[in-house]
Amino acid sequence: MKGFPVWTMVVCLSVVFGISVADALEPTSSVEGLKAEVEGAAERHPGIVMSRGGEYPNTDVGNYVAAIGRHLIEGTGRYDDFVFHFTILRSRSPFAFSIAGGYVYLSVGILSLASCEAEIAAVMAHELGHVLLHHGSKFGEAYLHLKQGTLQEMRAALEEVREEQEREADEFSIKMLVDAGYDPRAQASFYQSLVHFFEIVGHVPPDWRERERVRRLTALAISYPLPGTSAVCSPLNPL
Repeated sequence: MKGFPVWTMVVCLSVVFGISVADALEPTSSVEGLKAEVEGAAERHPGIVMSRGGEYPNTDVGNYVAAIGRHLIEGTGRYDDFVFHFTILRSRSPFAFSIAGGYVYLSVGILSLASCEAEIAAVMAHELGHVLLHHGSKFGEAYLHLKQGTLQEMRAALEEVREEQEREADEFSIKMLVDAGYDPRAQASFYQSLVHFFEIVGHVPPDWRERERVRRLTALAISYPLPGTSAVCSPLNPL
């Protein structure tokens, strides 16, 4: 991960859900740039895995999660030629992130918070959204545009970009869940569980913005036809 001291103060895209901060430093818009994204991601991948405790050794879990990812992509019918790589990390801390080039990472910790397959799919759909919407390169472009300002101004502006990208990834993920046949309410139910985890285990005080996100995710979900069952989670292949 490249060394930019400012990123020690901008914690936005590296916690829980998001795109890799290092990934955001290299804006890409051309075909050649997209190829460079893929090559760069492959080069960074071993270091990313090593820095987070290594890959989870249970191949059954890895294959299961990868199958969910492929199912989500196939459900869209639009990204057959985009190669994704899904990696489960050993860390017990709950987080997930993605980098441009099609690499998606989930920790054992975040999988352990999921009540069913639909909630795992919700996490993955959000990360796939970041990649497919090219949020890494767009964030990098915003950074280059804003870096002439003061640190405080840049932090505020980049936080606005981050929040907008999170909203975009949320909306994208809800549609992806529906297209793949998952209950779209799983996004809100999982995020609510995650917020509760940090409030109880991490002693993080309730944040109205997180509560608002749960409400927004719920509203997005119910704008689509819902499954006949009232239960969000019907375990299909529990870990």
